[in-house]
Parts: sequence; structure tokens; C-alpha cells
Amino acid sequence: MIEFFNAVYEWLNSGIYGFFTELSAYFIKQSVLGYFQFLYVMIPFAWGIAQSILNDLNLSSHLNSAFSSLGSDVLGYLTFFNIPEALNTVISAYVTKFVLKFIPGV
Repeated sequence: MIEFFNAVYEWLNSGIYGFFTELSAYFIKQSVLGYFQFLYVMIPFAWGIAQSILNDLNLSSHLNSAFSSLGSDVLGYLTFFNIPEALNTVISAYVTKFVLKFIPGV
């Protein structure tokens, strides 16, 4: 009988800390995994909305007209370094980030 009370006393002195530490670590881990799963679903959704916005704004034609107004040698250098593709990627990422701000919880 004394061993039982000693075990309870020992658990209250040191075991309860370990229990709540493991419990809080488990909840934090599950929260982080849930957040990543939520992002896994929301990023393609936001990308689809961003593509729609980019198509509605017709940014690609504006960029093409801006690049065509440059001289051929400058355009050749920019194309060699893939600047137009990089600019398209950056604009798409920015619009996707902008759309993600409107989704609650992200």
C-alpha cells in the first residue's frame, strides 16, 4: 500500500511534468502537421485564383509589349539570362501570396 502512495507521490513530483511536456509536444506537433496539410490544399486553390486574376489583368501581353519595345541586343541579353521567365515567375508568386492573405488561417 505504501508503494502505491510513493508511486503517486513520485508521479506528482516529477512524472506530471513529463506528462504535460509530452502532451503539449504532441498537440504542437499535430497543430503544425494540420497547418501544413491545410497549406497543401490551399496553395493550389490560391494558385488557381491567381492565374484567373493574371488572365483578367492580361499582364502577359503588357510584359510582351514592354519587352518588344526594347532594342534587339538588350532583348537578346535579357532572353539569354531568362529574365522574362523569371519576371513572370516572380509576378505569379506575388499574386499567389496576395491571394493567400485573403484566406483565413493562412
